[in-house]
Amino acid sequence: MPIAKGAVDACRFTKLAVDFEHIEALRSLPLHHKDPFDRLLVAQALVEHVTLVTHDRVLAPYGVPMLWL
Repeated sequence: MPIAKGAVDACRFTKLAVDFEHIEALRSLPLHHKDPFDRLLVAQALVEHVTLVTHDRVLAPYGVPMLWL
């Protein structure tokens, strides 16, 4: 089910643009998970020191703080 923009705005999530620091972190990640978009989200969470909101338990080995849905 798609999440309404209003619900995302109500949670006060911050949008993150992709920058070179994120790409460098992505390149150094081990291949626990092969989905490039998910790996980019992990890299961003590591660089920005934020919690990743996900339901994908395959991302757990990366050790980034996660909020499980």
